[in-house]
Amino acid sequence: METVLGILSLGCFFCHRRAFPSPPKENWKSYLNQVFRRLFFPAFCVSILFFCYFSFQAMNERLKDAENLLKRENQSKTTPNLRTLPYAELTSIPATSKTISTPFLHELNKRVEADPKDAVPLVERGYLYAIWGNEAEAMEDFKRALVLTTNKPSVYRSMGWALLNLNRFQEARDTWSKAWEPSDGKPEPSWAPRAMAIACWKSGDKNEALAWYQRAVERNPESLLSLEGIQKETISWNIREQNWLIEVYHTWKRTYLDRDSVRIMNQRLQPTNSSPSCKTCR
Repeated sequence: METVLGILSLGCFFCHRRAFPSPPKENWKSYLNQVFRRLFFPAFCVSILFFCYFSFQAMNERLKDAENLLKRENQSKTTPNLRTLPYAELTSIPATSKTISTPFLHELNKRVEADPKDAVPLVERGYLYAIWGNEAEAMEDFKRALVLTTNKPSVYRSMGWALLNLNRFQEARDTWSKAWEPSDGKPEPSWAPRAMAIACWKSGDKNEALAWYQRAVERNPESLLSLEGIQKETISWNIREQNWLIEVYHTWKRTYLDRDSVRIMNQRLQPTNSSPSCKTCR
């Protein structure tokens, strides 16, 4: 900045010498007025412009430095320092194999081998196979469990969830319908409306799915009237099962809430044929 002002002053001096080679002997006031108007005032204006320009450049550089410093601070807060992270014991990775094996599956295999007549580990292992997509192994375990146990409704319930995870939605509906025997006006189990809502929804029967969800809301309104309640109620489900139920919930919320939902539900679930053989229709 001082260099620029020096250059301007030197230029003003030479311009002054050229414009006014020698001061007059008389009328000094007029001469000084002309010098001010023609030389010093333009030089002063140019100096102000240069000062503003360089000040703006300096301020811009300071802003950039402050912004870069803020970015580095934020990055240091979100990115952990690897030197401060504690060392962890790593689990050894098993050799490549075509079959999936986990500690839980290993435990179930031991239980099945220890007591081949126990249906409980077979049911648990069958569902585990299903969520992995091993259809043949899953169905084999459920068939063995149905032969071994007298509590067939419990097996049908788990088998329906396994079929649901295998994308066999209609078969899941048929299997769940075997999990209870409606008689003497006894309602279905509390888990059935939610499960049937998902199976009907995924198999394309949207009306019946919404009706079943309405039935589930009537049975458990505290947990199924809001998205937060559903997430708490289904915390033990896998993510696919949760998302399917949430799909039904969003549609039910737009079409059933604040309406005569009980009447609509009864109309959609009521058998159209009055013959005794249709009392178990779903």
